[in-house]
Amino acid sequence: MNAAKLSKVEHREFEIQFEDVGFTTSDLSGRVLSESEAAGFTETATKEKTLPAGVVAIVGGYITDDDGQGDKIGKKVFLCIKLRVLAVDEDAAEAFTPPRALLATLADMMVRDGEGNIDLDLEGNWEVSEGSAELVGSVHDDVDSKEPESAADKAYRVHLYAVVRVPVEVPSASSQLNAIEKAEASVDLCREFTRGEYADEVVGALVDEVGDSDEYLNSRNYVPTTQFDAGTECWKVESQRTEAQRHADCDGAKLFFIELLASVETLDGIADEHGIRTLTDLMYLQQAILNGEAIEVWPGETAVAKVLQTLPSADRWLKYTDLSDEWKQHCERADNPSPRV
Repeated sequence: MNAAKLSKVEHREFEIQFEDVGFTTSDLSGRVLSESEAAGFTETATKEKTLPAGVVAIVGGYITDDDGQGDKIGKKVFLCIKLRVLAVDEDAAEAFTPPRALLATLADMMVRDGEGNIDLDLEGNWEVSEGSAELVGSVHDDVDSKEPESAADKAYRVHLYAVVRVPVEVPSASSQLNAIEKAEASVDLCREFTRGEYADEVVGALVDEVGDSDEYLNSRNYVPTTQFDAGTECWKVESQRTEAQRHADCDGAKLFFIELLASVETLDGIADEHGIRTLTDLMYLQQAILNGEAIEVWPGETAVAKVLQTLPSADRWLKYTDLSDEWKQHCERADNPSPRV
């Protein structure tokens, strides 16, 4: 296989402002993140390599009150934080994805009082202030893009959903479930994420095709499964429902049953030849077609695939199972009573 070709992409430095809304019972108007504080944070984060991708530096920030609130308790405030980021042009800078964990940490720095208390309920809906992008830096020639290795290859953006352990102390609860409710209500996970502990587990992945349409029609969510013989991790599509399956198909369910009956002398014959599990799965499959759903079928446990392949509309019915997924070719369920040897 030929090595992927590297192409240089020119990036420039832009300063952009992010803004969010919060609520507080304290007087936070006039609080700022000074240039010296921003520079110190940047220096430390750069050394520790903790700045999010594309962020060059923290520039500063400030907080203002919403007008016309008077002295009432529970004030609405606006938080504005300016970052220096890398982007190919001004439009790309204004489309920069807000680094929410970093912004929440910087907001805490502005709000925290002398005793370490933080009186702010942040919405967490950070957005780039329209028209705030300002070109401030020179060109960076970064080798950060690869051409596909072949005409069939594509570029992808993968979002890993990692588990982060956030301990929450619940002083009093009537039960474990009640403790969970109180724990969820007492923390802002968007903010707590910055101090969480990685739990050595990834529970999902969202894969986007780079260049896909705005609707992300080819995006898929995946969840990990375990390969039976090797104990290694592989992935399967989280939802087996395709665009063609997202509606009830009464006519399809009728046609499926007609084709199934025409392929055998009696339904009992399917059970005699392939086992009762296969016949049961075929009945579930008809219901799945009727409801626009899909059934999970594992190789070695049922002969559904063998039966469907004898039907005139085999490809149509296979779409209502997960038999066509690549991961099924390599993974087997750990509790399979008859695993392949």
